[in-house]
Amino acid sequence: MQVKLQKDSIEQNEIKRWKINVVLHGLLEPESDNAEGQKEIDKAQILELFHKVDCDDVSVNSIVRLGRK
Repeated sequence: MQVKLQKDSIEQNEIKRWKINVVLHGLLEPESDNAEGQKEIDKAQILELFHKVDCDDVSVNSIVRLGRK
């Protein structure tokens, strides 16, 4: 019984951790030559999108692109 409670607790913590993630599809690929420039362009696009959907109080901690360039 104790092991099941630990597993449930771990699972609940994982759910809380992943609950704050957002996955966006269809953003244009940045035209920058370096990685830092690409991240800044991505961040600007995301913040503009959040502004358009009236989510100005949302902060972005990190950005990760998925898939191939």
